[in-house]
Amino acid sequence: MSRSCLVFALLLPFAAGCGDKDGTTPPADDTNTEVPDPGDPVNADADGDGATVEDGDCDDADATVYPGRSEDCDGVDNNCDGRADEGFSDADSDTTPDCLDVEDCDGVDNDGDGAADEDFVDSDGDGLADCVSTEVCDGIDNNGDGAIDEGFDNDGDGFTACDDDPQDCDDDDSAINPDASEIDATGVDEDCDGLTDETSWAEGDLVITEIMVNPSRVADPEGEWVELLNTTTRELTLNGLTLSSTGDEDHRVQSGAPITLAPGALIVIGGELVSTDNGGVDVDAAWAGLSLKNSGGDSFAVKVGDLVIDEVAWDGGATFPNPEGASLSLSPSALTSALNDIGSSWCIATAAWGDETDLGSPGATNPSCDR
Repeated sequence: MSRSCLVFALLLPFAAGCGDKDGTTPPADDTNTEVPDPGDPVNADADGDGATVEDGDCDDADATVYPGRSEDCDGVDNNCDGRADEGFSDADSDTTPDCLDVEDCDGVDNDGDGAADEDFVDSDGDGLADCVSTEVCDGIDNNGDGAIDEGFDNDGDGFTACDDDPQDCDDDDSAINPDASEIDATGVDEDCDGLTDETSWAEGDLVITEIMVNPSRVADPEGEWVELLNTTTRELTLNGLTLSSTGDEDHRVQSGAPITLAPGALIVIGGELVSTDNGGVDVDAAWAGLSLKNSGGDSFAVKVGDLVIDEVAWDGGATFPNPEGASLSLSPSALTSALNDIGSSWCIATAAWGDETDLGSPGATNPSCDR
């Protein structure tokens, strides 16, 4: 044995020798290197995303979840920072990002698309969904609850003064509504049909006493007018009366206030209310859409519903006068709805009612035709 081997044998008495018989060197014991244990859940990378639970992987069964990655808008904490969907917009501040939020009917843009409550019913088309709309007095079911103008029936009679059909014409009096019965001689429209005391009307209560068929000073439609006489002993309310001429649409007398006519009084109704435009006539009420034809004749009627109170049909000169620039004037001796049907009861007006006007006596008693 060499000296060196003998020395080593003395230092390490339990060693077998300086080396293996085959001459190889045994592996060193490196106690500073740690090898992950596949059976240790903390150190294992179960989903193969490069991060372990010890690294901060908050879902080691999902390879799309690991620390440091970009957050997706999917309701998941993709980057394991303890928050989900951070950095994405949340228009309604309900902690659910717009990309995942759904629209609620609450007047708020929940999904951040710039519109609130889209796809919810908007019955009245005002841009607000029914669920956030309040009822308005307009004849429409604004809030989509199946009722119209609820809360606006002031007198509790079941009808409102909103734009309903039928409409309460006096919402402060429960005795006045579309279901009420008309009471004679009250001067009140109890049933809200636009007519007052209509059951009291009879033929001849109003008589047509003067007609301007063919004015000269202004154009025909603007300068045409008719004079009516109250032949009764009671005050008449003219609201709701129907005026008609042949071939034209009927005109219904309407006004925000009652148009009344005292017993024996006259009223002038014409095509233009402004005197500077109608030839200087003081017109009490104006019609719309009517024209009084002179060539070939025409007719003018005053009605209450289907009841004709008075009607005159002139014939363009055959039996009735056919003047130009002057009215047809009914003789004071023929002031009935029967006598004014006769052409000979009429004459041509000869007096002027103002300076440089056509001839007639609108609003005043007619002169006698026997002159």
